[in-house]
Amino acid sequence: MGFPTVAGTLTLTETAEFSHKGEGIDNIAQYESADGELFASVYVYYVGLAHNGLAALATANAMTSGSPEVRKTRSTKAAAGGLADVAIRESYTGYRGRLASSAAFLKSGRWLIKLRLSGPDARAADIEAAMDALLAGITFGDDAAPHPAAAIEAQPCASEPAGAEALPVAEDSASAAAEALLLGTFDGASQRIADEAGQDGPLPARVGGSFCQAGEIRVPTGTVPILRAVGTSPGGLATTELLAVTSDAGGLVEAVRLGSGRYRLLHHQIGQTALLGAYDRLPSIAQIEAILSGADHAGGAYRATVILRPGEGPRINVKTGTDVPPTT
Repeated sequence: MGFPTVAGTLTLTETAEFSHKGEGIDNIAQYESADGELFASVYVYYVGLAHNGLAALATANAMTSGSPEVRKTRSTKAAAGGLADVAIRESYTGYRGRLASSAAFLKSGRWLIKLRLSGPDARAADIEAAMDALLAGITFGDDAAPHPAAAIEAQPCASEPAGAEALPVAEDSASAAAEALLLGTFDGASQRIADEAGQDGPLPARVGGSFCQAGEIRVPTGTVPILRAVGTSPGGLATTELLAVTSDAGGLVEAVRLGSGRYRLLHHQIGQTALLGAYDRLPSIAQIEAILSGADHAGGAYRATVILRPGEGPRINVKTGTDVPPTT
């Protein structure tokens, strides 16, 4: 993927690694207008589950959580790099009290691309024009074609999960390595693979297209939206039933229903996916909250960790004891 050094009134001022120094999996490019009033950031990061709709929802939640003055003024699909409907584009007013902000989200394989552009409310038209130029200036190589935009519009759920029983640790540990291979080594929001005939095509996604919002969890930094899948299952070997959107940097806790009928929790972050506890049914919001807060240490303990790096095969580390890092 390539990004322009000049995009309308914006000029590239800096590129850097945002985190994971030296590993190239969390990158930032910063832009600024000549008058210093418009500023933009492009984040390119490699995550356990890459979904442009979830990235847009996470950023919207981060912007509006605890800031009632922020209003969304636009939400639409958009073109990028000359390709139609591959970006989710959203605009806001009242950001930090006096700023207009535009954001766009793309998925290319396991990479997420997030563009954020802000400036004075009075310059909203200039901000939109600069975002037009940024999106138009992106280039994609043959092996980095972006996925279609998949926005998520979640209405309140009619009911909540009743709760579940955790499977015994001894039973859970025996299957941790196999489930790590199944769940952590490929992108649950679909990635491209070559079939036996050498034809490139997508893996079936376990993440469906329709969700309702089951509630939210209050945390010190704001809120964590809880989404529950509704409608037709995407099928395959596993199906995503619940998602807790923990951060706007790819942080997700996912509840997956396996073919056996039991459920597994996964914690997705930049560069890795960790397997958490296994359950006989879908966990309740209270159970997810206990895991995120650290109150349920056993449920949030890492059974196995899948380390993900671009251009390399996944590395799986299986934990054999119970004294392992909590999800928090």
